[in-house]
Amino acid sequence: MSFSRMVLDAIDWTATEVMQGSGTDLKNAIATFLEAGTSEQAAELWWGLEGSAFAQNTLYGAAEPTVDVMMAALADQPPGHLRVWILEVLRFILTGASEDDPELAGRCKAAAMRGAWMLAVEARRTEEEAERQAILEVLDHIDSKFSPLLRGVGGGLP
Repeated sequence: MSFSRMVLDAIDWTATEVMQGSGTDLKNAIATFLEAGTSEQAAELWWGLEGSAFAQNTLYGAAEPTVDVMMAALADQPPGHLRVWILEVLRFILTGASEDDPELAGRCKAAAMRGAWMLAVEARRTEEEAERQAILEVLDHIDSKFSPLLRGVGGGLP
């Protein structure tokens, strides 16, 4: 079983706040999203997440456990087409806020911070410049100390 599936299954999605639908609907949407076979499929499945855990710059309670699942999904070393979309989910959440729960954005960043070193390693290892830039952007939102250290570091490092 993948890390992301273990984390996904460990969360009580029925107790999470979503914009529309239910937490269980979001859980199923995330599971399907993480199985996307192509970038086009991931783009289509994106809409099951946006409008539930987040919408534009607004976060809902489900954003916090969604960060945990996305970080676990990155630890699963998904294919490149899916990794970019996972990073995009993280970027959207980490740039959002909640009027109803002003501390939610901070909790999302704290959840992402637990995987910051994993992202730093990925930024060093990837040979794809677009992917490295996406990782650095996410790291900037988690903790701005990481990306300056990694800028200019070549990819493909062991």
